[in-house]
Amino acid sequence: MRFSSLGSGSEGNSLLIEADDSTPARPRRVMLDCGFGLREAHRRLARLQCDPDTLVGILVTHEHGDHVGGVFRLARAHRIPVYLTYGTLKACKSATDCADLVRVIDSHTPFEIEGLRVEPFPVPHDAREPVQYVLDDGRSRQPARQDLVPRGRKKPQPRGSAVFLVGIVFLGHSALGTCRHPALRLEVVPQARRGNSVAVVLGLE
Repeated sequence: MRFSSLGSGSEGNSLLIEADDSTPARPRRVMLDCGFGLREAHRRLARLQCDPDTLVGILVTHEHGDHVGGVFRLARAHRIPVYLTYGTLKACKSATDCADLVRVIDSHTPFEIEGLRVEPFPVPHDAREPVQYVLDDGRSRQPARQDLVPRGRKKPQPRGSAVFLVGIVFLGHSALGTCRHPALRLEVVPQARRGNSVAVVLGLE
């Protein structure tokens, strides 16, 4: 599976994910979030030699503008299905303009997009019903990462090849207990000089 970043940061986040056996005749490409305007999304996809008409879905992690700001404009322009949780949908007013393309998912139930298995799981973040995803193309199985750090904090860097620092949450935060998935390993690490906070480290089992 191939991962290509279209951008990461407050100006916009997006990740392009392509199965190893994707071909022009049978594209298996999905986008994770899209925080850019339509013209900028087109420009960044062209830089990766990706025709947006070959995208088979857009996965949405949560409703913050730097992740979802361009999702529905891109979906409308190219008739791309959008996958997101009910809580995220209710927080996205622009979703009403392409209701026929919206696919509401359960945060604990895997689903498939053109043979690409997608496993969502809930995560702690300052959003309505945020999720992250593990993707399986039949040859490899990998987590797709976007930021999970509460606003105002510096985004931590990945640790190791398959273990990611996925969030900094306050001790006692009710969402901490929801970060569960049978195929994932969680490690809670106290953060020095950050007050009463911890880091949640996520890795594949």
